[in-house]
Amino acid sequence: MNIRESLRLYDVFAKHADAAPYADDLKKLVQITEGALKSESVEEKENTINNIHKNFSEEFNKWIGLKLEHAEVNEDIHGAITFYSSLLNQQTPHEAEIKKTIATLENMLKDTDLKKKEMDFLGLTKTFSPEFDAYLKQSSLPVLNESLQKTAQFFQALLELKEGKFDKEVTELKAMVEAALADSVSVEEKNRVLGEVTDTSNQQLNEYLAKKNIELA
Repeated sequence: MNIRESLRLYDVFAKHADAAPYADDLKKLVQITEGALKSESVEEKENTINNIHKNFSEEFNKWIGLKLEHAEVNEDIHGAITFYSSLLNQQTPHEAEIKKTIATLENMLKDTDLKKKEMDFLGLTKTFSPEFDAYLKQSSLPVLNESLQKTAQFFQALLELKEGKFDKEVTELKAMVEAALADSVSVEEKNRVLGEVTDTSNQQLNEYLAKKNIELA
């Protein structure tokens, strides 16, 4: 989750019914985060974000942490809805099960119990019929694996440039992608990883990757 996305979420959280006791803390959080966004120094920016919790009480940190975790799970669910909705553009005998899956995911978004939501999302594929599960592997898996493979190759090409810029981060992203290529990894997890490495929590890294993607295309 990048800094701009965090700021957007803080604005959303401020409108929640349970935010009233934390209004001043939220304003302070926004001010510190905006300061980090404006900083020219990557090191200073990262240091500010990594230590931002030290400016607040344990109670507020727990509250905002839970809000952010909930937002991340919801983002993963939205990603899954987009993925399954795209399957409806194909001719498939599994249209009814796809629509049922989308409805299940939409209901998950309404659940306020974070742990239950996480467990339901992680266990989603266990509710699929054997036929639908096989269909996903046959139709979607090759496309996802190809995208992951190309992404891993892109990261490898960046490392071979030996520019010394973001090498640690690129190495970590490459390892994530390669791990997601394993047969044991679910379609949802592969899709999540692909989204995560495409839009990281580091805005400078995102800009660097976008620039290099154009250069190496």
